[in-house]
Amino acid sequence: MHAREWISSLERHVPREIWHKPIDRIEAPELLDAVVKVTSQYPETGRRVRQRLELVFADAEFRKLCNGNPGRAIREKVREECGGRKTESYRTLHYRDVPLL
Repeated sequence: MHAREWISSLERHVPREIWHKPIDRIEAPELLDAVVKVTSQYPETGRRVRQRLELVFADAEFRKLCNGNPGRAIREKVREECGGRKTESYRTLHYRDVPLL
């Protein structure tokens, strides 16, 4: 089940023109555009897609099917374009007030 979801998410979120391109011809800028588009709408999905692409390219690089890893190359650029994870601060609660909570 997990493997099917893994591949399915890439098929859904990686544009056809990239998906059907030989892996050694895919370049970081076009991958960045695709990942930023997903990440700006769905941050967690975009993060997962980028991580999965990085793993795919790492394996292809290991098998000498491509030189370099555009998935890794865009990691910082995606953060720059989309910002980091948004966190919300909460007021602190004194430990004596915990039972009342």
